[in-house]
Amino acid sequence: MKTCPSGWRYFRFTFFGTLFSVVVMGTVWAQTPEIDTGRNRGFQPKASDSLANRQNRTEGSDTIMAYQLRKLKEYSTQLNGIANFLSRGVDTFGISEKLVTLENKHQIARTGILDGTAQRSNMRNMKSALVLMENLQNEVGKIQEDIEAYSVSTYDLQKQLRVIWRDTMLRKVPEDSILAKEYALRITEVRDMSRPSYRQLQTLSVKLGIYQNQIGQLEFDVSDDIEMLKYQLSKFRSLLMAKEAPNLFSSIAIQEDVVIPDWIENSITKSVFSFVTYYKQTWIARIGIFLLIIVFLSAGIWAVKTLKKNEQDDVLHVAEKFSRHIVLSSIFIALSFGQFFYEDAPAEFIQYVWASIAIIGTLIYYRDFERKNLILWLAGLVLFMLASLDNLLLQTTLADRWIMLAIGMSGLVLSIVAMRRLKGTLPDTMPLVQLLIILFIAQEVIGIGANIFGRYTFAKIMLTGGYFNFINAITLWWLLRLLTDFIFIFSEAIRQKEYLTSYFNFHKIKESTKPILSFIMVILWLIIFVKNLSLYDIIKDGVEDFLLSPRSIGRFHFSFGSVVLFFLIIYLATLISSIMNYFLGSGHQTLQSKGRNRFGGFVLIMRLCILAIGFLVAVAAAGVALDKITLIIGALGVGIGFGLQNIVNNLVSGVIIAFEKPIHVGDQIEVGGRLGRVTAIGIRSSKLATFEGSEVIIPNGDLLSQHLVNWTLSSNNRRVEIVVGVKYGSDLETASKILMEVLVSKENIMRVPPPQVLLHAFGGSSIDYRLLFWVSDIGDYLGLKSEVIHDVDKAFKENGIEIPFPQQDVYIKELPVFKPADIPEIQPKPE
Repeated sequence: MKTCPSGWRYFRFTFFGTLFSVVVMGTVWAQTPEIDTGRNRGFQPKASDSLANRQNRTEGSDTIMAYQLRKLKEYSTQLNGIANFLSRGVDTFGISEKLVTLENKHQIARTGILDGTAQRSNMRNMKSALVLMENLQNEVGKIQEDIEAYSVSTYDLQKQLRVIWRDTMLRKVPEDSILAKEYALRITEVRDMSRPSYRQLQTLSVKLGIYQNQIGQLEFDVSDDIEMLKYQLSKFRSLLMAKEAPNLFSSIAIQEDVVIPDWIENSITKSVFSFVTYYKQTWIARIGIFLLIIVFLSAGIWAVKTLKKNEQDDVLHVAEKFSRHIVLSSIFIALSFGQFFYEDAPAEFIQYVWASIAIIGTLIYYRDFERKNLILWLAGLVLFMLASLDNLLLQTTLADRWIMLAIGMSGLVLSIVAMRRLKGTLPDTMPLVQLLIILFIAQEVIGIGANIFGRYTFAKIMLTGGYFNFINAITLWWLLRLLTDFIFIFSEAIRQKEYLTSYFNFHKIKESTKPILSFIMVILWLIIFVKNLSLYDIIKDGVEDFLLSPRSIGRFHFSFGSVVLFFLIIYLATLISSIMNYFLGSGHQTLQSKGRNRFGGFVLIMRLCILAIGFLVAVAAAGVALDKITLIIGALGVGIGFGLQNIVNNLVSGVIIAFEKPIHVGDQIEVGGRLGRVTAIGIRSSKLATFEGSEVIIPNGDLLSQHLVNWTLSSNNRRVEIVVGVKYGSDLETASKILMEVLVSKENIMRVPPPQVLLHAFGGSSIDYRLLFWVSDIGDYLGLKSEVIHDVDKAFKENGIEIPFPQQDVYIKELPVFKPADIPEIQPKPE
């Protein structure tokens, strides 16, 4: 607790700091040494000097003179550097202005809370003041670092001057009169340069000392105020529903000590100051939002142009909101995500962002509203703006309570009208509106009741939070629709680029995006919801305490946070592995895919590395000792010895496949009597899509242990064989010529190796030909074989060559003819 007013404390620190600096400056100034120039007695030869001493000095004068000239040159360079530093100067006036500005900011932040004028300060005022104080603390720290840097530089330069003055060799004057005269001139120049510099450095040092005292006092005051605000906020949170004012309709006269104009002016001043201060400090977040706008705008314009060029108007019609409002949609998406770039943003700033998002979204979607529904939405938007302005009021007053009551009642009336109006007429695009309206009504009813019974802080949280939650839910729903439209048109535009569709299944990406985005929007809305209810810090502190508290089971010590972190890292490693497998591996392979993916083995190796690194990082992050890992590995070894041989065999086989590469994703293979195309090479097993439409999961060990036929290991070429017969007696040369012409006429038949027409055998009813030819793509051989058979039949008919039916001669052996008389009569048996 403070024991004296801040004004007296500021005067006390400033007065004694200034007095101390003046005393130090005077003491140092009085002790400033004089540099002799030849006129001082120390340079005159003493009468008691002997002739021998004078001769010794004369003999050493050349050496001393060389040293002195070198030193004088060196010192002149140093003095020039000091003069340049002083000529550039330290902006002491600017520092003084910054200090005055920081002190004014401090007083504004303290207004209505810590300056002794508070009249039932609310939580909103305390939060705003805390944000300002923390930002002010950062600014004070930066200026303090600058002043300390200037002080260190000033001290170093003063130290250089003292070294020059204490150099005793400069006091020795050459015996030669001419040299002594020249030396006196040079050392006089050094003296004339050093004295003003020293005085300026002393003055600068004193000023910096005063500034250090001021900034130190300001830092102390700000830190003290931050601790006080945190203490008061913790009390407010613990008494969130406490009664702070009399009942609104009670007969007790409320002594209003706050003048309404001053109360509003203080709120406006503090809000504007808080907004401007935070805006200046968050330029990095604004750059990030601007880059997001550029990304979505550029990608959207490119996608729309590509679809229009390819006459995909039906696609643009499905995503007409984004395609018709590309600029507004890009800004809307960037701002909606950008609001989460701002950490510890004051309410003034975040409300400005929400209002901007709501207005832009209204401009995009106003055509979706019917006329009466649009009027209801605009009325709700106006009430949202009024609630935002009311949330900026920083003190609890009777007038503010009546304003809150009016805003809450207006919201109730509007929501009831909207429920009746929208009942049974809601479009499919907004299925949760009724639920949101019910939630809004509940918050407003609770807020109105809390306001009437004097629970001011809780009432403001519920009343304003109801509007914020409803508007944010609608804007996030619009965000979901715009992102879905963007992904749809972007994926459809890329589908026009054939060189990309072989690596990415955009249809699957598009289908899996919406549920993921929906989940993200729900999470974001829940975060906003708890923040609007001022429960975010409480929940966060509770969760942190639960996760970070140390716990123990026997000798094993852990925390739930380390356990969650372990599984989270494992999950992220698995997710990254799956994403890599999808984009570079087999996530997009189908039976109809003709391309081969040679990344399969590389992806498998990378997946194994990612999983191994993820496991090690998870173990390190969770703080598990290495000896525990040794025990786990030992247990795994025992398990492998007893029952995990097959699993380990398949895992090792997967690694062998990755390095040896007997198959690739997209290869057509035959294994175990099954023919199909490889769609995935996994760590434990691989997938084979058969031509009948089934998918066969084959353990990797079976791929290596069985006879594997790979039709596309080195190439996609395949030889096709067709056997065709002609009637006995046909002209074989003509038939051979016709067959060769048919094969040569097909463009898809390879010329190297060349097609062949060979006489095969004498059949039972025909002479058989064997047609042999190669196709470059194994996936085309069935269709091409069908075309060749059709053309051969047609060509034979045109040239009168007959393909005979199978002929068989049936010989019937002659049997004796029986006459009726030869047949014995059968007598009935007697009874």
